[in-house]
Amino acid sequence: MSGHDRATRVRAWWEARTFIGDVTLGFTAVTVVNSAMMLTGLDEPKVGTFAYVHLLGRLGIVTVVVGLFYLDELRDALARGFRGAGRLRRQRRPRRATVDAMVRSAARAPVESAARVFTAAVAATSVVTVALAWVDVRTPAGGDELYGALVIVAGLLLVATGAASWRWRRRLDPA
Repeated sequence: MSGHDRATRVRAWWEARTFIGDVTLGFTAVTVVNSAMMLTGLDEPKVGTFAYVHLLGRLGIVTVVVGLFYLDELRDALARGFRGAGRLRRQRRPRRATVDAMVRSAARAPVESAARVFTAAVAATSVVTVALAWVDVRTPAGGDELYGALVIVAGLLLVATGAASWRWRRRLDPA
């Protein structure tokens, strides 16, 4: 591959990045690595409600860090009053959320699709768990079980979206 072709591919990849996609990829990567560190004893596993608050804090930190890379686009969105705020993307038009669009997206970007589902599931679970602990309905355990589950869920999602990508790519992109 020549240098020009490589540069063109890198430019196309960069222009296809989205704010939400980058946040979810960053959160998933940091969470899986940190969970593996906790399972191997390199870091102390968080327990109780703090484990879930820690996950939500990590999502907030990753969002702010990624937001720094999108500062110009975020500033433009603020100036527009967030009209078309879903367009925080580099040269891509927003698509309608249909089952077909989701399947196409998962087939073309299986890792990003797995990261989006993982981040949404972890965030929703954390919010519900913290809320239930706050009203004294349930006290979460956290610890090794939580971090093991996070690694397993991320792996299963990656395998599922990869398999779906392999299966659907032939249907969606006829030769």
